[in-house]
Amino acid sequence: MADSRRAVVIGVNKYADQRLPTLSGAVNDAKELKQKLQEFGEFEIPDGHFLLDDQATCKNIRRAISDLLWKTDPSDVSLFYFSGHGLQDGYQNGYIAPCDIVQDQPLVSGIRMDELRSIVVDAKGKGNVIVILDCCYSGIATSGAKAGPSVTGDVVLDTFSPKTGQAQGSGWIILASSGKDEKSRERLDCTHEFDTMSSHPHGWFSYYLLQGLNGLAPSTDGKISLGQLEQYVSGEMRKADQPDVKFLAAGDARADQVIIATASQLGRVKLIIAAADQDLEREKAWAVFNAVDVAYKVLQMTPRLEDALGLKQRVDDCLKKYSSSTLGWVLDHKRTIGENIRQQFADLQKSASQLSVDFIVDQTPQWQGLLQSLCEVTDGDMDEKTFLALLSAVRQGRPPAPPEGRMTVK
Repeated sequence: MADSRRAVVIGVNKYADQRLPTLSGAVNDAKELKQKLQEFGEFEIPDGHFLLDDQATCKNIRRAISDLLWKTDPSDVSLFYFSGHGLQDGYQNGYIAPCDIVQDQPLVSGIRMDELRSIVVDAKGKGNVIVILDCCYSGIATSGAKAGPSVTGDVVLDTFSPKTGQAQGSGWIILASSGKDEKSRERLDCTHEFDTMSSHPHGWFSYYLLQGLNGLAPSTDGKISLGQLEQYVSGEMRKADQPDVKFLAAGDARADQVIIATASQLGRVKLIIAAADQDLEREKAWAVFNAVDVAYKVLQMTPRLEDALGLKQRVDDCLKKYSSSTLGWVLDHKRTIGENIRQQFADLQKSASQLSVDFIVDQTPQWQGLLQSLCEVTDGDMDEKTFLALLSAVRQGRPPAPPEGRMTVK
């Protein structure tokens, strides 16, 4: 991608002030979003712009915001993401909570939302500024507070709603969720189609954000716009009975034109699966065995993806046909094989009777190659003499290499 894309990504679970509850998913949110933005959005995220837990001090966050937005270095897309606690004081001021914030002194070590808004609005040299916030807000009482500790109004909407007649330094878009507390904010049993991790915690909002970037959000030519991502996340949050997503835009920003991901893992996997399906249509042994490798590798990446499971089933169906023909060939040649290589005949008969993805990937590369060659014999693509020579090599401890051009799973 030719344009300049920069991001700051922050996640805070643990706070120095123990009055603030520890979160479970904010660090996961930040880690996984960073990976998605870099891999699929081509965002630049240097070390000082990726802050977790005790790295996410007020000073470090301010420095990152300064680098991203206050400095006038040109950037086509500048993205600020924060997952953690948000606070609101008795004056109805909202704050992003760094790890070293003091609960009853947020003005000293917090990032005031009005201040963040001012920096976003006035940013110079930026094509589009995106702010994504996944915060839970709890009221805090301070000496001198005009109101009680309960949260009133909507911090995000009250802060970022465009002001009439106010000049905008750049186009900007706000995408946020602000649950009332950490319990409503977080989901502890998240899984993704695109990894082998066991269930783990995320913020509800960030979880659907990640799912959308994985490829579940609608896309155009494989590219996901911020508008398409918001559409997906908002819909999923409503289904889960979670707080409404706040979505605001001002200046020249158009969410449907801001590309947040140039590709997705789902898109890439679907291309791989489509190529494997084209191989299966050839109805040739080498193509089916290539599809075996693809099915295995895709399921390693995406064990819960229905498309990957469907590919495995289609490959198994093809192998069932080969199982019938290869077993028939082996039995027809029992005398020839059995007189010379009795153990190999028994192994070959057993293998031919249970061809499947799971069985094949559990074999050595040499035996996988031998099974492919056996299937090629029944296709008429290998003569019997050549195959029997390969089988003899196995008996003599000289296992043949896998057929040329074929990937193997081991």
